[in-house]
Amino acid sequence: MLEKAKTRFAGMDNHVETESIYGSPANTIVDYANAHGIDLIIMGSHGMGALVNRLMTGSVTTSALHHVDVPVLVVK
Repeated sequence: MLEKAKTRFAGMDNHVETESIYGSPANTIVDYANAHGIDLIIMGSHGMGALVNRLMTGSVTTSALHHVDVPVLVVK
């Protein structure tokens, strides 16, 4: 999935990075963004629970939105 994302953004003028890190998803995303000066986070609107309720934002995305200090782009 990360390689697909790299390929999709390869021709853009902006620097795009992908990384795989283990830990509590929301906390790890927030900590990484704060520690590395990330200026935009792109996240999916639904995680594994998407089949249960398509109207709600996923819990990891919701948590990151409330705890990170940079813009978050949520995609469906």
